[in-house]
Amino acid sequence: MEQVDELHHARQHRRFWERLPPALEEQFRQSQRMRYRYPRAILFLIAALAYGLAPVYEDDLLSPSAGFRPLFNLIQFGFVVPLTLAAGILTLAPVPLMLRRWAQVIGVLAFVGGVLLLRYHALRGELSYPPEMLGIVVIAVSFFGGFSSRRVVLLGGGLMVAGIWVELNAPSSLTPELNALSLFYMALIAVLGSLTQEWQARSAWINHRYVTALVRTDLLTGLSSRSEFNHLFPRLLAMGRRELKPLAVVFLDIDHFKRINDRYGHLFGDEVIRRVGRALSAHYARRPWDLCARFGGEEFVLACYDADLNSLAGQVADLLQAVRGLQLKAPENGGPVSISASAGALWVLPIEETVEQVLGEADALLYRAKDLGRNRGCVARHGTAAEIIEVA
Repeated sequence: MEQVDELHHARQHRRFWERLPPALEEQFRQSQRMRYRYPRAILFLIAALAYGLAPVYEDDLLSPSAGFRPLFNLIQFGFVVPLTLAAGILTLAPVPLMLRRWAQVIGVLAFVGGVLLLRYHALRGELSYPPEMLGIVVIAVSFFGGFSSRRVVLLGGGLMVAGIWVELNAPSSLTPELNALSLFYMALIAVLGSLTQEWQARSAWINHRYVTALVRTDLLTGLSSRSEFNHLFPRLLAMGRRELKPLAVVFLDIDHFKRINDRYGHLFGDEVIRRVGRALSAHYARRPWDLCARFGGEEFVLACYDADLNSLAGQVADLLQAVRGLQLKAPENGGPVSISASAGALWVLPIEETVEQVLGEADALLYRAKDLGRNRGCVARHGTAAEIIEVA
């Protein structure tokens, strides 16, 4: 429930330029890294390929002078190709996050820095290289790299400033002001586009997380929802089958709940369900693999992994006592209201049992407890219906 509230607050109280709370922001950045993992790798590999294939087209398109050719080859094969290629490989490789980040930063610097160097020497008349290439590369990095907008602003803005300075101070540029203006507009497109793209991605991510949390959480009790239990319990059963670990499944139903609703009203009935759910979440099924969900209406379900058969009856008795011990007050006069519950608990070491079989047996034990007069529980081991233990 706290997660739902946090996500709702983040959705409602975030402006265009604001980031999410730190924990959510880190989760968002992690999702962005996974989402742009392959696009980033492709971007770096395209850069390495473009520079690596330069000997094929350089004479026809770039026309480097004979004196500049050694430096030209050094720029391409000395640092741009190896650094961008390494960045692409490390982006896909299972390496530490910090190493991957630095490889990507160095790869971007090599990619854009190589273009800046080539443009600088083009302005000195040593080769033919259009001014738009720097802007195109920065826009490509900002849109297809998925990097944070702050990094795009710092990196792209800094390199654009350097590019504009080169254009304005070039000795042989025919239209330095026009080239500088073009670079400025390209930088503006890259920065604003990155900000907009990140804002849209962050909004889509937080909305998806919020909807997912709503589906997984019962809003009245804060427990897992029925759909979340249906999603996780088959996995828990399969894990018990694989690891040869037993499970305990407990169904709990509030006794005579319709009478409570009819006498005290539905709002009080909601409070009863809320208090029972709070008691369950506070004391039971707290281990990582345990499940505690509202199954529907006034019925709850618990699934305990690696459960002990000898202590299960005592746990069910404690569970029933926790419900009886809830201090509820009638809405009209504040008088005490006593409630009780019935429970059915099944212990099973899963081998070939299906989800339907396990839940069906546990539900049958719950109805057995109701038939015996309610306010009690029935505990049994799977396949031993004649050995039911009654607890009160």
